[in-house]
Amino acid sequence: MKELLDAAVMESGAYPDIVFGAHVHNYQRFTRTIDDQEFTYIVAGAGGYWHLHSMAKFKGAKVTPPFRQVDDPDVILENYVDDTHGFMRVEIEDDMITARYFAVPRPHDPPETPPRVADLFQLQFKSNKLVR
Repeated sequence: MKELLDAAVMESGAYPDIVFGAHVHNYQRFTRTIDDQEFTYIVAGAGGYWHLHSMAKFKGAKVTPPFRQVDDPDVILENYVDDTHGFMRVEIEDDMITARYFAVPRPHDPPETPPRVADLFQLQFKSNKLVR
């Protein structure tokens, strides 16, 4: 997927402000540094398929964000949720993207359990700066 995106960027000459993808049956947020600029990559695919997929392990253990990729040091796993379903809400106002990933209660949780914000980030897209 990274090579496909890189080829599209090279062909167009334009970098996306943020990349959204899905279909992995969990939630992941990465930051990638290219030419001293940070780019945000989102995988939000835990919307309803019954079989959630766990994150890959590193040396037999679950990773703890922030986690720098061994084979690509310019990529950092900033956050993930792989144990419950959820959804993402994205708001855009002026030059600010605000995104919240909500993890929803699991079937065995009490019915009054509210969704929780499992990830929150803001991106000033005109300057491409991630607000931490």
